[in-house]
Amino acid sequence: MPTLYLTHQGSQLGFAAGRLTVRLRRKELFSAPAELVDHVVAIGGVQITARALAFLLDNGIETSFLTLHGRFRGRLQPPLSKNVALRKATAAHRWQ
Repeated sequence: MPTLYLTHQGSQLGFAAGRLTVRLRRKELFSAPAELVDHVVAIGGVQITARALAFLLDNGIETSFLTLHGRFRGRLQPPLSKNVALRKATAAHRWQ
């Protein structure tokens, strides 16, 4: 699952014990090993905990924010690696 879409209004994305978990009013809606997520898209009135944001940024996972109607608001993008050889190899792999 490369992209995790957060669409349930009022839900919250959290991180604990190596898993990203989506909860709504204390009820777990979704949980997955964090290493399976490549990108997060938050749509409308959803929340992301500080711990989850730290995990996403530390692990190079981009987070995009959209309005409820899909208009782009902005994104959190982790710093790019300075390892040019690694970036070239990653880009070449994605286009195969």
